[in-house]
Amino acid sequence: MSMKAKAAGSACVALAIFSAGLLATLLVLMARENPGDFVLAAAGYMLAVLLAELAVLFALGALGGIWVAGGLAALFGGVNAYALYVVHMNLGGLVALSYCAGVAAILVLVLAATEARPLTRIAGAVALAIVPLMSLTNGPGSAADDARLSDENRALLAQYAQIRLREKPNIYLISFDAMIGLPSAEKFLGLDRLAYVDKLNALGATIVPDVFATDTPSVESFDALMILDDHWHFKGAGYFSGRRPSPVSELFRANGYDVETGSSIPFYFGAAGPYVNSHLFISKNFITDSSLCKFATPAVHDYGAFGFCRLEKYFTTDVIFDLAAVKANPAAPYFDSNWHRVLLERIARPVQPQPRLVIYYYYYPIGHAPNDFVSYDAAQLAAYKQRFLTQADKAAEVIDEIYAAIHRTDPNAIILVFGDHGLKISRTADWNTDTEFWVQDNHAVLAAYLGSGTTCARPQLAPPYEAEGYTTLGRMLAGVIRCLAEDGTKLDDIVRFVDKFEFGNYLLR
Repeated sequence: MSMKAKAAGSACVALAIFSAGLLATLLVLMARENPGDFVLAAAGYMLAVLLAELAVLFALGALGGIWVAGGLAALFGGVNAYALYVVHMNLGGLVALSYCAGVAAILVLVLAATEARPLTRIAGAVALAIVPLMSLTNGPGSAADDARLSDENRALLAQYAQIRLREKPNIYLISFDAMIGLPSAEKFLGLDRLAYVDKLNALGATIVPDVFATDTPSVESFDALMILDDHWHFKGAGYFSGRRPSPVSELFRANGYDVETGSSIPFYFGAAGPYVNSHLFISKNFITDSSLCKFATPAVHDYGAFGFCRLEKYFTTDVIFDLAAVKANPAAPYFDSNWHRVLLERIARPVQPQPRLVIYYYYYPIGHAPNDFVSYDAAQLAAYKQRFLTQADKAAEVIDEIYAAIHRTDPNAIILVFGDHGLKISRTADWNTDTEFWVQDNHAVLAAYLGSGTTCARPQLAPPYEAEGYTTLGRMLAGVIRCLAEDGTKLDDIVRFVDKFEFGNYLLR
């Protein structure tokens, strides 16, 4: 083999090892929130692109020698760093450019400075591959958190399962993305009235003041609900979709409940697991509905995973709002009428001997501020405010229809209506100087008791656990459980609420 071919081969090895680290990182992140067929399809597509790069690198490098091979390795390395890592980590423009340029420079230096030492060259690529892989050990839902249940957790879950309920009404937890209360609406949008608040009041609901979602975004918020805010014992993700056992699922299933969770965003919470009876969603396009593509920024959609999301146009699409209605009338609310229809049908099922715990999540109506929203941009805020008002009107209709469907067949049900997190208009706010804005905007939510058929459907008799003048969604659900339990002190002995912030310092009053 000629020296040029050897140089090209070494460049291919270095690029392959580095790119493998990037690919492994992205696939692990994808696998946490998407079904296997999507991950396999995405992996096959990205692998094909990488193989094409290696073929081009070897062919041209064998003709041009070490500098051509090094230049192409640097070019492909920078592109891969961006498409497989940087763009998915939400790094800023300058940081992203610096990272990709640094990758390219290091690949060139490794190849040029160690031309006669292929093992050293490979070691340099391995070092680069470790950089993205290190990200898997950081943050919520990381690989470090995905360890098997500890003996302490198993014992704790067994204690939850031993709590007996004296009453077993059907329980409906209906959540809307970014549903905020009037205090937040007044402070952030200048609104002193919301259609869905008026509707809840008209239906006799009790709106609980000063409620916060312990976690955000939606995945973390619903997982926190399932673990009753016990972040000390329960790490990682997958509780809402049933991939992991949670205090809520174990307690209710041990008491004979059918536990059903559901989301209007297919695959957003990952594939269904064995620890809920069912995890409901509707999907016609596994690419469009994937967590990678559903709410992708333009950069992620067009360039992330080598533009895999662009392939969605070749498949039957199904969006989370009625696109035809919006095109016909741009002022029409975004709304997934198909999802709503299916939920109403399931709610309207005749009451069964087996009680039900149902937790359903609507992204639309309402919906948080766009992912590229710029805080303090007056024009963007005005546009979102107008859209929010339209969506709030639609939310009032949805709540009315849900309540009617439940009350028609199941008047003794407990119903909780709540938001999963705030508006997220503080996306670009400075955490150090705008801490109050960030915490209140992300975590303050509306929550209301709507059922009236049983004693535990009223907060006066099923008070949420409180903490210095506020409560959380997990505390509210724990309060209902305590009210239903034969011996509520057994729950007191094991429940442990862990808040990410001292929410008592951020009350909206």
